[in-house]
Amino acid sequence: MKWGAKMKVVLKRLIKEGHKDTAVTLYRELIAESRKEAGCITYELYEDTKQANLIAMIEEWEDIKALEAHKQTVHVRRLVPLIDKITAEKFEMEMYSRIV
Repeated sequence: MKWGAKMKVVLKRLIKEGHKDTAVTLYRELIAESRKEAGCITYELYEDTKQANLIAMIEEWEDIKALEAHKQTVHVRRLVPLIDKITAEKFEMEMYSRIV
């Protein structure tokens, strides 16, 4: 991983049946706060076109330092555990560093 390279994070979660509205509400707050952070380029939530309860957070950060700082923010530490409680199974997270 190149430490100075821009970072892309794709995090997928399957939300428990009947909890999607709650998840979206929590994510709206997480997105609003995260977009204010230094180093945040994009922070967006998507739903799968075939399975509506499968959602993906796609983030882009200036570098790994900004991403690591993001993980320690008050809003992440407060909201992510709430989202974890309504996640049906372990989430999938992939990180990419920009090549070109």
